Amino acid sequence: MSKPRVFVTRLILESGLNPIKDFCEADIWPDELPPSRAEILAQIRAWAMAQPSVKACLAALDAVQVPCAKVQGIDEVLADPQIIARGMVVEQDHPVLGRIRLPNLPFRFSECDTSPKSVAPLMGQHNREIAGALGYPAGDIDAMERDGVLYAEEAVARLAAAH
Repeated sequence: MSKPRVFVTRLILESGLNPIKDFCEADIWPDELPPSRAEILAQIRAWAMAQPSVKACLAALDAVQVPCAKVQGIDEVLADPQIIARGMVVEQDHPVLGRIRLPNLPFRFSECDTSPKSVAPLMGQHNREIAGALGYPAGDIDAMERDGVLYAEEAVARLAAAH
């Protein structure tokens, strides 16, 4: 039976990463298990945190052909040139919040516009229309609203008064 062995692809022939490479590829466990995932991650984390910056860390990994990228925060994602160029964020007018940015659909069809046409409705925004379309008279709809059977958030009433 062969000895257990842990491999980390292309990790790493640069200064500073040799301990991780040695730790991961060591063939020195004749009577024991190889290092656990937690141990390996602790070594990698220690190396990454010792780098002077995220940019330096990425450069060191890139230099030895380890695929890597920075995990972006939401503000960075929204400002990312690739996200903007692909139209992944759209701006729309929200009836309560004003101008807002929303995620667009991540896929495209050659002959179909998949961009959102409007923001999601407010809770209860279309209750009266739907109840009316189902045949309820205006008096019954008023009673259902008054009795709490049909609920709409307060902003719906302000919208109705504005129109």
